[in-house]
Amino acid sequence: MAIQPGFDLQKHLLIIRSTTHTQEVLDRAKDCYLEMGIVRATYHLAGKIRSPISADVQLLSFGFPHDMIERYKDPEFRKNDPIPDIVMQHGQPMTFRDAINVRKLTPEEYAFVEGMEKAGLMHAVGIPLFGRNLRNAYVSFGFTDAAPLEDEQLMAHLMAVAPLAHLQVCNILEEPLENKVTLSARESEVLGLIARGFSAPYIAKIVKVSEATVGTYIRRIFAKLEVTDKVSAVIRALEFGLLRY
Repeated sequence: MAIQPGFDLQKHLLIIRSTTHTQEVLDRAKDCYLEMGIVRATYHLAGKIRSPISADVQLLSFGFPHDMIERYKDPEFRKNDPIPDIVMQHGQPMTFRDAINVRKLTPEEYAFVEGMEKAGLMHAVGIPLFGRNLRNAYVSFGFTDAAPLEDEQLMAHLMAVAPLAHLQVCNILEEPLENKVTLSARESEVLGLIARGFSAPYIAKIVKVSEATVGTYIRRIFAKLEVTDKVSAVIRALEFGLLRY
């Protein structure tokens, strides 16, 4: 694994800096990471003064099996991941192995790390990201082996791209688009539950309607926001100021 020939860091930075929609910033950053040889990544966008593993964190990722990501979205499972909070507390990039040696892990955290080890996910680095008005985030980058963690050029590139992309996301979210989208009270309620990672069946139980009705609300929300998936819906809603975050 290596940075692709012809990789132009400055070009990527300029594109990210000039992009005005959150999803486009994330897509551009992903393209950059792939050219750097990153095999998987996660971006934990937390609410202001929130933990990157909090229940309402917005999780974006690539390179992981779908079932693994779906499991990690469960707050009860995710709360046992010790690495994001350790990295944020130390305020500097850390390899996963360095992070778990900082303090004694609880039995639940130790079991979580053991699972990561078995899945081959420990060749990774976590980076804290700091944004405007305490809108912080956490990003991790995974590799096929430990060697890239010693590549100073690669790490320098990551430390240039990830913070810039996060700051651009923060800038966009701090200046909501002109709100031309109006949601009903029930649609707003469903959107809020989607943002917290709840599934349609669970949302149906909370709002006391059928699962089919929840599906109708979700389709209406997608149509109004002009998106086709839940992650994009939440990101678009944040841009429009439809969600408090």
